[in-house]
Amino acid sequence: MLELRPHQREVVDKIKLGFENGHQCQLLYAPTGFGKTEVAIYLMNSAYAKGKRSAMIMDRIVLVDQTSQRLEKYGIPHGVMQS
Repeated sequence: MLELRPHQREVVDKIKLGFENGHQCQLLYAPTGFGKTEVAIYLMNSAYAKGKRSAMIMDRIVLVDQTSQRLEKYGIPHGVMQS
């Protein structure tokens, strides 16, 4: 199971509050090592649990592969589209 660290949990709470306040387009900007991918996976899993779909857009194939491996690790159904 995916466990977030306290600073990641705080960010998730702020993002969820943003959605509640009508902000449908939000950006998480954080330094290397913050755990942005883990936060994104957590949010994607939350959307999946509600019957919603989500997507991650990446500019590096290696990031796609790493993220897909993490999604598999947590048992989150997903697909990959890349050119």
